[in-house]
Amino acid sequence: MKNILIIAFTLFGMALFGQDKIEMPEKLKTGIKKGDAQTVAIFFNENIEMSIEGDENIYSSRQAEFVLQKFFRAHKPKSFLINHQGYKNNTSYVIANLQTFEGNFKMIFLLKRTEVTVKIHQLRIENE
Repeated sequence: MKNILIIAFTLFGMALFGQDKIEMPEKLKTGIKKGDAQTVAIFFNENIEMSIEGDENIYSSRQAEFVLQKFFRAHKPKSFLINHQGYKNNTSYVIANLQTFEGNFKMIFLLKRTEVTVKIHQLRIENE
């Protein structure tokens, strides 16, 4: 009986603490660092809320890819650094700094876990 309780509490703890933490996929980080909108768009939800330098809209994933591609053409990335991440109920937010040759930006992501991968539901890019 004691072993069953230990196993039950261990599994409960793993479920309680292990599911909430959603890390930003390395492929997504690499896509941002390279300014590769096509790679980043792999992680877009079917519809995504985007705000880039104050221009806010809800886009299909394909439209959002073109908007991000336009941004990367105008602002070639130099570095990408995650400053903070928070987690709750299969959702994560990420706040990062993007340095480009044309200026510095704050990037804010809302990520949600799906059955297969992590998807970006919101993306904000703001001047710093």
